[in-house]
Amino acid sequence: MRRFVRLSIPALTAVLAAAFAGGCVPPHGPSVAAWIFQTAFENERAGGTLQDFEKLLEAEKAAHRSALFPNDSLARQLDDLIYELTFKDEQPDGLGTLSLDAAGPFPVDSLQTIEQTYTVGSAPLRKGAVLIVARQLAWDGGVLQIDDPAGGGHVAVCASNPNVRFEKTHAAMDGLQGGRDSVMPMPAYRIAEGTLGQSETVTLIYGDRSGGGEGWRLQSLANDDVLLLVFVDIDGSRRPMALNWPSFRVVGQGVHSVKGFAPSIVEPGEECALAAHSEDRLYNRAAGAVPAQTVRLPFSRLEEGLLVERVPAGNDIDTISLQLLGGGQPLDYDLEFVDTGAPGRGDYYYTRVEQLNGARAWSSPIWVGGEDPR
Repeated sequence: MRRFVRLSIPALTAVLAAAFAGGCVPPHGPSVAAWIFQTAFENERAGGTLQDFEKLLEAEKAAHRSALFPNDSLARQLDDLIYELTFKDEQPDGLGTLSLDAAGPFPVDSLQTIEQTYTVGSAPLRKGAVLIVARQLAWDGGVLQIDDPAGGGHVAVCASNPNVRFEKTHAAMDGLQGGRDSVMPMPAYRIAEGTLGQSETVTLIYGDRSGGGEGWRLQSLANDDVLLLVFVDIDGSRRPMALNWPSFRVVGQGVHSVKGFAPSIVEPGEECALAAHSEDRLYNRAAGAVPAQTVRLPFSRLEEGLLVERVPAGNDIDTISLQLLGGGQPLDYDLEFVDTGAPGRGDYYYTRVEQLNGARAWSSPIWVGGEDPR
């Protein structure tokens, strides 16, 4: 890369001028500089010369005069990333750490109160600093909010320093931690008075019940690595930085149903395994004690192609059925039906099919009775 140093000043001037003319404002110089160094690296890797690099810049400038960072958002995101990487490199202890009061496991779809504490690093949180409560895209649990203490999913805040006062606000977030394809205001707390120094703490209480709220309803899917995302805007400059988020476990509820799995084809006389999977009411793997059990279904005990095995299950008796399906059965069937009655308004027909193996299918409705007048 050393041979490009002589060209760096005129090249930087030319590309910055093109970028500014194309809609990239001066505060995004780091973004453009990063793009220039990427271009230089690719030219170097391809064995290009100094003249090749100059021609490449000119071509890019002409081709992307209006497309190089065409909007402020894209350049701002790259600038924020460069800012965060630089901050963490120069101040490895600048950002603090996060910890949870409990790691679970918590049952799915349950109401919980979980505390997450931020311990301040070497960079203090002064007036204007912001803690942002972000979201995960896969969440289907309760919405986190800061506006209604009596409502579900309320997030409260408290600091170890009694001289620090917070005010409610919202921070614009996009991507997986915000509005995905659009910007969404996420709940946040800004320091209105005071300073939090190194080793002092801020605690976010998810599902706070002190104002009469019911807690925070967890997601319906079991997961061993659920995160409560928090971003820190260390100086109120709208450059939120990510932390190392601790995780907690969300597990299934008690057994609601059992599903069996067996191979579709076996050889005569061949032993095969039937696997049983215990599920909760939301189709997660059931939590708690699920006793193992072995059930054998020998084909020699089939009577008229059917074997029903009774299996004790506590005070109940479960049954497992094995039915032999004969070959040569028709795969298609033609049905003819004549309804002699006069069709009424809103009448429709549909076909329901039950296969030999118990599987069912329904056809789409055939509307014959017209629509009700509006």
